[in-house]
Amino acid sequence: MDQRSLILSLAIGSFVFAGLLYIFQRNKPREQRIPFWITAKCLQGVGSLCLYFMTPAPPEFPIVAAPLLLTGCAYESWALFAICGHPVSRRTHLWTAAIILVLTLAAAGLGQPWRMAMLPALHAIFYALPAWALLANQKRELSLRVVLGGCFVLLAAVFTAQSALALCGLAPVPSLDAVIPAAVYVMLLVSGFSLLLLAQQKSDEALERARRSLREQDAQYRFIVDNALEGIVALDRDGRVTFLNRRMAEMVGYRVEEVLGKPYLDFLAEDQFADATAKQAERTQGLDGVYERCLLRKDGGRKWVQVSARAVLDAAGHYAGAFSVIIDIDARKRTETALTASNKRLAEQSLLDGLTGIANRRRFDEALAREYRRHARGGASLSLVLIDIDHFKAFNDRYGHLHGDACLRQVAGVLRQNVTRAGDLVARYGGEEFACILAETDAPSAAAMAERLRQAVAALDIPHEASPTACRVTISCGAATVRCLPGGSPLELLARADEQLYRAKAAGRDQAAAESCAN
Repeated sequence: MDQRSLILSLAIGSFVFAGLLYIFQRNKPREQRIPFWITAKCLQGVGSLCLYFMTPAPPEFPIVAAPLLLTGCAYESWALFAICGHPVSRRTHLWTAAIILVLTLAAAGLGQPWRMAMLPALHAIFYALPAWALLANQKRELSLRVVLGGCFVLLAAVFTAQSALALCGLAPVPSLDAVIPAAVYVMLLVSGFSLLLLAQQKSDEALERARRSLREQDAQYRFIVDNALEGIVALDRDGRVTFLNRRMAEMVGYRVEEVLGKPYLDFLAEDQFADATAKQAERTQGLDGVYERCLLRKDGGRKWVQVSARAVLDAAGHYAGAFSVIIDIDARKRTETALTASNKRLAEQSLLDGLTGIANRRRFDEALAREYRRHARGGASLSLVLIDIDHFKAFNDRYGHLHGDACLRQVAGVLRQNVTRAGDLVARYGGEEFACILAETDAPSAAAMAERLRQAVAALDIPHEASPTACRVTISCGAATVRCLPGGSPLELLARADEQLYRAKAAGRDQAAAESCAN
C-alpha cells in the first residue's frame, strides 16, 4: 500500500471511528460522555484528507493540514485524560487550539530543518501526554491501560525519531517516510479499538458506581424513613397500602407485612368511613389536605392521629395514589377530651346552685330571657311561679343552719320532681326563694302547678314548731302568665309573679295566688 493510500485509510478510519463514538455515546447521559473525542477524530479525518489531496506532491510544510491534525491529536489527548479521571477544562481546549495555530503559522517562516522537525515534535508531545496519563500509578500486571499506553509511547517514539532526524539534517529519509505512515496506521488501529474498549470499561465502571451510589442512598433513605418519629404511608389509586414505615405499623399494632396490600379503610374506625371517603375523593382531584383521623388498632383500641396527605400524580398528570405523613396526637386528643369534659362540668357547675343542685339565679335569668324570646316568635303564653319558704329565718333560728340547708335541699328536690317537662326549669332564686319557668303554659295550668307544688312541700311534713302558720314547713306561691310579644320584656312577667307571691303572703301564707295578664 503506497503512502497516499495509507493517508486515505487514516482519513476514512478517523471518520469511521468518529461514527462509532457517536453510536457509542448517543444514548448515554451527558456526564458519561467523553468530551471532544468525536471532534478530535473529525479534525484528524479532515487533516488526513487535506494531505491526501495534496499528494503525490505535498508541500514541504502543509500549512492547512498541520493545524487540523495537531488539534485533533491534542483533543484526543484530552479525551484520554478524561477517561483516566483527569478531565481538562474547556478553556484548556481552546487555548491548545490557539497555540497550535500560532506555532504552525510561525513555523512557516523558519528554516527547512526547523519546519520539518516541528510537526513531528508536536505530534510526539500529544502522544506522550496520554501515555503518561494511562501508565501513571499503574501496577505491573498487563492491563488494557498498559497496552494502550504502550501504543502511545511507540507513536511518540516514532515521531520523536523523525523530528530528531530532521534537526540533524538527515531528513527526508525515504525508508523512514515510508515506515512512519504505516506504523501510524497500524498503531492507530490498535490504539483506537483499545481506546473504545477502555471507554466502555470506564463507562461500565461509572454506571456501576452510580448504581452503587443509588443503592447506598436508597438504603440511607430507607433507614431515615423507618426510624422517623412520624408514620409514613403510601397508597395506590385504589386506596391500598403500598408502603409504610415501622412507626406507622406500630401505630396500628400490626407488622409491616400485615398491612401492605390492604385497603386503608381497614385501619379506620367505622365512624370515620364517610369522612375518609370524602378526603379520598379530594386526593383524586389532586388536592392536598391536613386533618385528624381515628385509627383502629389490631387490639381493637383507637388512636387519634393527624394526617398530612399529598396527592401523587403520574407523568400524564393523572391521579396515581397518595402519600401521607402521620403524627400521633392520641395523648393530645385525650387531654383535649378531658379538658372539654372538665370545662363542660365547670360550665354546668357555674349554672347550678351548690347547695341544692338545681339551677342557680344566673341560669334562671338566662333561661327566662331565652324562653321569652322563643315564645315571642309565635305569641305563645309563658308562665312563672315564684316560691318562698314560710318563716324560714325562724326555722334556722330554731333548728340551726345545718337543718336549714337540709330543708332547702328537700324543698328543691320535691320541686324538681314535680316540674319535669323538657322546656321547664326549677331554680333557686335566692335564699329561701325558688322559681319555676313553665313553657307554653296558660294561666289555669300555672295556677294548678302552683297549688300542686304547695301541696307537695306540705306532704314532706318537715317539722317547723317556730312557724306561726303551721307546725310543718310550708311555702307561699305566686303564679303569673303573659302572652309574649316581640319587643316585650320578661321583667313584666317577673314583676307580676312577685305581686302574686306578695298576695299569697299577705293572705296568711301557705297559699298559692295566681293572676293572668298580658304585656
